[in-house]
Amino acid sequence: MPFAWSPDPLIEAWQTGDRISYRPETAREELSHFAQRYSAAKASVQQLLDPVAHLPSNQPSKQLVKYNNSEIAPNAPNTTGCP
Repeated sequence: MPFAWSPDPLIEAWQTGDRISYRPETAREELSHFAQRYSAAKASVQQLLDPVAHLPSNQPSKQLVKYNNSEIAPNAPNTTGCP
């Protein structure tokens, strides 16, 4: 699992307004599912947070920089100043 990404449940909840604006006739159905989507989105974001919640406040950003650098250029030297 990547260090940082947008889980599908978050995207589904986030795009509720877009879907309604594209097809207003679906507003009632979209809103009837929103509470469930919102709960699923919160849970999926919490799952991303749990592995780093115990780290000091500067560590998650260092981990993200480290992850992003390894994804962009796995063998590139680290020039970020982060270990």
